[in-house]
Amino acid sequence: MAVSFFNIRQANSYSSGAPSGFSGAPATSGNTCSIVGCHLSNVQPVFDNILTNIGHEGYTPGARYEIMTYIGHPLRNTFGFQLTAQNAAGDYAGSFFNLSGATQTLTSGRYITHVEPAISDSTQQVSWTFEWEAPANGFGDVTFFGAYNAANGDGASQGDSIYFSSITYSEKIQTTVPGHSGKNSFTKIYPNPAQDFFYISFADFNCNSVCIEFYDFGGKLIEQKFIGESDGATHFFSVQELQLGTGRYVVKIYACDSVKQVPLIVL
Repeated sequence: MAVSFFNIRQANSYSSGAPSGFSGAPATSGNTCSIVGCHLSNVQPVFDNILTNIGHEGYTPGARYEIMTYIGHPLRNTFGFQLTAQNAAGDYAGSFFNLSGATQTLTSGRYITHVEPAISDSTQQVSWTFEWEAPANGFGDVTFFGAYNAANGDGASQGDSIYFSSITYSEKIQTTVPGHSGKNSFTKIYPNPAQDFFYISFADFNCNSVCIEFYDFGGKLIEQKFIGESDGATHFFSVQELQLGTGRYVVKIYACDSVKQVPLIVL
């Protein structure tokens, strides 16, 4: 997995969601939402703002993954975004799917954006979570391109901040973890972002055992927990007990012949 950034030629965000083609991707010549008549601002690169549960070994063709993207600004409280997946030639990769009413897909799932601008009352940071279905076998490397607006909410084109982020994954079939049996349907981590605590919830939990590992974004293992079938489907975790400071983490869940990775933000 590699993170990449490139020059933005033009950078545009709308209160009811950005129209297709303003995510900073090559199919639309790198356009974002910083153009005359929309948001007059220099585009700034940001890092690690697109978090996924795709493994470091790459995505599995046809598989569906959860994506979280976020943006923040210490002096802003109104935020929007648009994201797409493409290769370096500008060919669209897979499709996006909404997980809540906070996002909407555009152009047959090629883009995803906010529905209404997200308002942050205290943290000056917001996030959106949705799903992406990987393209068919043989597509090759996929890059997620995201453009973000941190607005002052006055409706004018000046005084807003525009950001751009991207992350690239290679194509590779995911491996499984032997030694487990049964059916497991991973549901979610919530609340996410978390502060003092969070839950990990499973649907149709029927595994002999589950191993949950917490890694920082540098790949260092922070903590490891084991769960038995008799422990139930929803599990409480204390941020303090796990010794998780403010930052971004990857949660690896080994269960029922599979391994899944889920992004976690601690505020």
